[in-house]
Amino acid sequence: MFPIKNKITSVFEILFVDDSKTMHSFVTKVLQNSKYKIIEAFSAEEALDLYNEHLPNMIITDIEMGGMNGLEFCKKIKENNVDRFIPVIILSSRNTPIDFETAFNYGADDYLTKPVKEQSLLNKIEEYENVLKQKQTNRILVIDEDKLSREFIYHTLVKNGLNVLTSNSF
Repeated sequence: MFPIKNKITSVFEILFVDDSKTMHSFVTKVLQNSKYKIIEAFSAEEALDLYNEHLPNMIITDIEMGGMNGLEFCKKIKENNVDRFIPVIILSSRNTPIDFETAFNYGADDYLTKPVKEQSLLNKIEEYENVLKQKQTNRILVIDEDKLSREFIYHTLVKNGLNVLTSNSF
């Protein structure tokens, strides 16, 4: 499990993972005059280390990379952050329904097809920044004696951007 640290910062950090220098150049250009700070990784393995070091607010990753691919990276992040909502956006040239479904099954929160337009990328980032802000202010307490039901409700609400606390009794 990844360490959970309380990180108070006014800077919205985005971990960008892609083995393409061209994509790094594009994303850096799109975000250069924005309020967002980009943390760059060229492999999923490097991204895991940077994730643990920085605990960014969001991850944007490609699928096809040498070593661990972006979907496996996404799955690791999601499995090890059950108490923290970390949006993961996939950027990929794959654009069939099965590709989208596979990405979502690995835990991705969104999927943009390359070539992606600057404004589309910025809109997605802003959308998830707003979700994270909402999570900080809106909290829901789920009380259910049945662990399976409690976990199902918890994960459904977290996936929809809500801050959820659980208990098995009053």
